[in-house]
Amino acid sequence: MTPATRAPFSWYCRQESLRLPPLGELTQQKAEIEARLAGAPADLLEVHPNIAEHYRAKVIRLAETLAEPESNGEGSVHHIAFRAADDVQQAQMTEKLIRTHGRHPTEQKDRKYFRSIYFREPGGVLFEIATDIPGFAVDEPVEALGRDLELPNFLEPRRKEIEGLLPVLEKAAS
Repeated sequence: MTPATRAPFSWYCRQESLRLPPLGELTQQKAEIEARLAGAPADLLEVHPNIAEHYRAKVIRLAETLAEPESNGEGSVHHIAFRAADDVQQAQMTEKLIRTHGRHPTEQKDRKYFRSIYFREPGGVLFEIATDIPGFAVDEPVEALGRDLELPNFLEPRRKEIEGLLPVLEKAAS
């Protein structure tokens, strides 16, 4: 979905009964924040000499992410997951999405530990509905969960890459 076809944020807020603060309230909040900053100790920048540059860079990254809502990065949400007890409950949720909200989820995806469907809300955020079944004990006993890195089949080709990104953990004493 391109930015031109996205619903305006104000429309989404009205649909979800969210309150948009009036401009006067936002102005008051800004004034309160500025007053607190004005009262900050003068030596604060000496303690953290690069804090302004650090936050400037964060604001730039956030602005870039918001300008490209389809990308992932700082300040972005990849997806929001909901749970369904099983395939039947997930199918009921799918039916309601189609009938009541005009959303058409993907086909069910088998993720080894659960099965998921995906859809986007009018603002473009990706939602997932995942089943509780078959569960994380599908490939190892419950007592061993977390001891070794178990991956769904579609991620196995990237095992070395994923393992290289993880911190080394020490085994707990028995």
